[in-house]
Amino acid sequence: MPAEPTAWTRKVTNPPDAGTKLGDAVTGRRVPTLIAAAWMLVQGVVNSLSVANDLVRRGVKVDPLEPWIWELSSAVSLMLCFWVLLMADEALRARVRSVWARLAVYAAASIVFCIAHVALMVALRHLAYAVTGGRYDFGPWGDGLWYEYRKDVLTFIVMGVGIAVWRRLAARPGADDSPAPVDETAVPTTVEPAAAPTFLVRTPQGDLLIRGDEIDWVEAQGNYVALHVQGQVRLMRQTLAEMQARLSAHGFIRTHRRALVNRERMQAILTPDLGEPGVRLSSGQVAPLSESRRSEVLRLVLGAKT
Repeated sequence: MPAEPTAWTRKVTNPPDAGTKLGDAVTGRRVPTLIAAAWMLVQGVVNSLSVANDLVRRGVKVDPLEPWIWELSSAVSLMLCFWVLLMADEALRARVRSVWARLAVYAAASIVFCIAHVALMVALRHLAYAVTGGRYDFGPWGDGLWYEYRKDVLTFIVMGVGIAVWRRLAARPGADDSPAPVDETAVPTTVEPAAAPTFLVRTPQGDLLIRGDEIDWVEAQGNYVALHVQGQVRLMRQTLAEMQARLSAHGFIRTHRRALVNRERMQAILTPDLGEPGVRLSSGQVAPLSESRRSEVLRLVLGAKT
């Protein structure tokens, strides 16, 4: 990796996929993925022991490895499906704000989830049986898929609820979610504010200059910030706190621990009964709004012009 730039030149190269959530890939998915992996492992071990014990009690003779192959192959495939579901849920929430529309997508996704789970599970079982010198037969696929779907739909719902609860917990107001103090005496009222800063973003097509007043909102993405400009996303290696320090004097308001919004682009404040609370912008996008900042945002917006 190139050397870390100084505070004056930290305008870094734009990655190939400008909308990729680099920070979230490390921090936003790690904990729920580890929790799900632990849950799947424990469930797989318990189910393996239970199935083996049940077969012994019923007098069914099977290879001692078979219950472990059956249950652990299911657990591993469910873990892989969970990871994909976590990323898909993240993308869906970013693009679809309507709760009812998302529920319709989830209903269809449960079918895809089951098919993927069964396909991966059967593939792993065939591989395990081949390694141990046996042969695996899943049976009729129609009956098998229907049988698995009746179980998988409940697992899918539990996973979905777990992801939603985790996102709620992760979005709770933290130390950095408290409104930043405003020094009203820093700039005398008789002095005109300086022009909005200009940012340099490097792209494969060349260095792009983005003026602060062209930005709709800024979104924290790990060690990067995403500049939302006219429907496009440009990434810079910068913290949201640093962006706030440079833009707060130019009409930008902190609406969430990961969002800084241009006050001139605000059109509506969305309430929780319409889905997730947020700020609708003139571009049509919705930036997140935390409940702890709602009153402060309204005060700043309504008191912006006196």
